[in-house]
Amino acid sequence: MRDSLGLAAYRTLSGRRAAPDYAPTLDRPSGEVVWIHSSEAGNTRAIADLALQLIRVRHGTHVVLTLSDGDFDLPDVEGLHVVDLPDDHPATARAFIAHWRPDVIIWAWGDLQPNLILEAADYGAHMMLIDAASDGFDGRRDRWLPEVPKRLLATFDHVIARNADARDRLVQMGRSKQRIELGSPLYPSGEMLPANDTDIADVTDALAGRPTWLSAHTARAEGRILVGAHRLAVRTSHRLLLILHATSTADSAHFMDLTRTADMRAVYWGDGQLPDDNCQVLVVDADEELGLWLRIAPVTFLGGSLKPEHSVFDPYIA
Repeated sequence: MRDSLGLAAYRTLSGRRAAPDYAPTLDRPSGEVVWIHSSEAGNTRAIADLALQLIRVRHGTHVVLTLSDGDFDLPDVEGLHVVDLPDDHPATARAFIAHWRPDVIIWAWGDLQPNLILEAADYGAHMMLIDAASDGFDGRRDRWLPEVPKRLLATFDHVIARNADARDRLVQMGRSKQRIELGSPLYPSGEMLPANDTDIADVTDALAGRPTWLSAHTARAEGRILVGAHRLAVRTSHRLLLILHATSTADSAHFMDLTRTADMRAVYWGDGQLPDDNCQVLVVDADEELGLWLRIAPVTFLGGSLKPEHSVFDPYIA
C-alpha cells in the first residue's frame, strides 16, 4: 500500500535526525516470538498478565514485552523477555524488527509508532491491536496528520476496541466498523496457584463443611489483631476455622504462641496434622501450598493490608 503524503512526510522527517544506536541485550530465542506492547500508563499489570497467560497456554512461545511503566516488577518466567521500546526512527525500528523477527504483534491501547508498526507489517507479522481506547489516539500526530493513523490501522489484521466510544473513534479515523471487534477493557487476571488434588480432598473431608476463612501472607504484626478478630467471630459461629498463613516458620511459631495466649485451640499444618472439630486456628506457612488454602477458604484476608509498612498480598492471585 502506497504511503499517504502525511505518512511519507512523517517518515522522512523522523529519519533526518541521527539514528539512536540499537544494541539488543538479548538474543532472539528460537521458535515463535510474540511482541506485546502497551503505552498506557497504569495498565502494565494487565498486559503483563496477558503475556504470562500466553506463555502458559502456548507451549514454546516466547514473548517480547515492551511497557510504558518501566518500574513494574515482573516475575522471572522462562519465555518472557522484557526489553525497552526502541526509538521510532526508521533505522532503529528496522533494526529492532530485524533482530526479534516477531511472528505476532499485539499492540495495546493506542499511541501507534508509525515506523515500528510499518516495519513489523512489512516483515509479515500477524498484526493485532487490542484494548484500543479513544484516549490512545489523542496525540499531536493523530490530530494533525489524520491520514497517518488511518494508514496504520489498515495494517492490523484484528482490531479490538474496549468500548463503543473507542470503536467510534477508530471508525472516525478510517477503520471500517465491520473490521472492528467490540470487547471489554483489559484487566489484570492474576495467576492461579497450583494445588494438589489429594490435599484438597483430604482437607475438605476433614472440615466437613465448616465455615472457613484465610489470612494469606499474614504480616507478623497482624497476628494478634487477626487472632483477636477470630476469637470474637467464633462467639457467633462456633465452627468457624481460621487458616492463618505465615510468611516464615518463625512467624508460624509466633502465631501458635498467640493462639495459646488467646486460649484458642490451634494446629500447625507443618506437623502433618489435619484440623479436627476442636481446632479453631490452622497455622500454615508453605507458600507452595497457598493454592490449596485459597481453594478451601471462600473468604480471604489480604495479609499486609493492616500494616502499611508491609507489602499487601496480591489480590489478583486470590
